[in-house]
Amino acid sequence: MNPGFQDYEKKMEPARQRFANNPALASVLAPTTDTELLELFLLYFSSLGVRMTEPVEGWIREAAERCEAIGLADIGRSLRGHAAAESGHHLMMVADTRALVERWNSRHDHHYDADRLLSRPPSPGARHYIQVHENVIRGKTPYAQLALEYEIEMLPLRYGPPLVSQWVSRLGEEILGCLSFITEHIELDVGHTKFNSKQLEKLIERMPDSVPSLVAAGSEVLDAYGEFLADCVRLAEADHESAPATGS
Repeated sequence: MNPGFQDYEKKMEPARQRFANNPALASVLAPTTDTELLELFLLYFSSLGVRMTEPVEGWIREAAERCEAIGLADIGRSLRGHAAAESGHHLMMVADTRALVERWNSRHDHHYDADRLLSRPPSPGARHYIQVHENVIRGKTPYAQLALEYEIEMLPLRYGPPLVSQWVSRLGEEILGCLSFITEHIELDVGHTKFNSKQLEKLIERMPDSVPSLVAAGSEVLDAYGEFLADCVRLAEADHESAPATGS
């Protein structure tokens, strides 16, 4: 690991720690959280998450074009190759939403409509997340897309296993059929993270003065994702309080 990348890693620690300390994450992981609230959280995580996942392939392609335009042809080529690997990932979240709705509706009197959930506008955190990507791609440092991907694709590796374990423990093994996006990305993002770390190291070695912009982008995207998780918890709590589900 070159010294510049070590510097990046060190400067990312405050944002990573903020995310680790996010009350929404703690709530979802807490062994005492109501099981219906966990299910409602997953409903919103999957349905609203589509808005944040569907544009990813296009974001990466646009970042590749912008990198090539400013003379970073090698970074652009690498990003183009990575973009194809992100194609269609939002469809897993669509499928998870439909599976979660079917599961919920089969057990509760208060029913949800999957299409209505999927048509909701982005939550504030999701809008922030989208804006971070668009600002980076269309700004002066499109190569910071690498930091966005690196930080986000590390989340399933760090938090996916304990979250899945919690959901299986509290909701039953059959919940795995509703978690395709998360379970797939625990495996997929191992390779993606290795790719992103290598590209970041190359970039920082070539452009040592890029570290501040990379850290700023990586920090903001983690904060935005933390806001998104808080949105999902807030919406789940509001539903749970206003219309407590009863067995059907």
